[in-house]
Amino acid sequence: MHITFGCCHYYLAFTVIYTFIMLFVLDCVMVQRIKANQIQKLLREEKDVLAEQVVTFQQQVESQNLVVRKLEEKERILLSNLATIEKELA
Repeated sequence: MHITFGCCHYYLAFTVIYTFIMLFVLDCVMVQRIKANQIQKLLREEKDVLAEQVVTFQQQVESQNLVVRKLEEKERILLSNLATIEKELA
């Protein structure tokens, strides 16, 4: 027995297959978009953490520079006092 399908059956089969393919592609695109959004969020968070670290390091450098300036000032005072004492003793 020979079964024949009309043009409508082929078109319907094609439409169903095409729809499944498009849904699969759309699903893949959505998955990739979600992954990309997650990666962007992680990168923004990492950028914020790095920015905070930069600020902290800058503050540490400023504090260390202040300590250095104070120590240099103390050194100048001590050298001045030493020079005065040496003159008095001479």
